[in-house]
Amino acid sequence: FVAKQDPTEMNIHWRPVSVNCHLKGGVHYDAIFRLEDGFNDQLAYAFNMSGLDFQPDGITVENQISTPSVQGRVDFFLLSPNTTYSFELVDLVSDVYADDIEIGRYSFTKYA
Repeated sequence: FVAKQDPTEMNIHWRPVSVNCHLKGGVHYDAIFRLEDGFNDQLAYAFNMSGLDFQPDGITVENQISTPSVQGRVDFFLLSPNTTYSFELVDLVSDVYADDIEIGRYSFTKYA
């Protein structure tokens, strides 16, 4: 169902970020930050680029979400006993979110 939808008509929770933020052919961004790359460093960079002083005192954000690679996730499923897994979902996600994967500099290899 999701793969057949026009991305602009998707529920905002499933809509590719590249569509929400007009990243393809719309708006130019000087920087795109990924939370998993270190929040404080990126926040300091954004403040610096804006000409503002960054004081990280009291700001702590820890990445509570593990961000294993696609290969790690695939290995987990493949190595789990009594598990059968279809790569159809991996292919679907890589197709629907191809722009997000490229813009976010994520690694998303097709395994099927």
